[in-house]
Amino acid sequence: MSAGTAPLPGMENQAHEDVRDAALSLFGIRDEKKELKKRETDAEGKLLSIMEENSLRYFYDPERKLLVEIEEKEKIKVTIKGGGKKKDEEEDDDE
Repeated sequence: MSAGTAPLPGMENQAHEDVRDAALSLFGIRDEKKELKKRETDAEGKLLSIMEENSLRYFYDPERKLLVEIEEKEKIKVTIKGGGKKKDEEEDDDE
């Protein structure tokens, strides 16, 4: 709608409601993303603790083609071969 055009009767607030609804949807998605990141961080910490308790820096499950490595600075990399992605979302070049 151009600046000089009056809205049709009953449509005055529709665009504003659409903007508000879209913004609220975005905030909801952001909240979900934050919660998922927290869950990921917690799961990563649990895995790191279990591996350290067992004195492991490397684990491979050939049946599931699952590789877990503790990298420098206590960062964990988890890879599932054959179509999966690494934890950090980079493509797995070892397929």
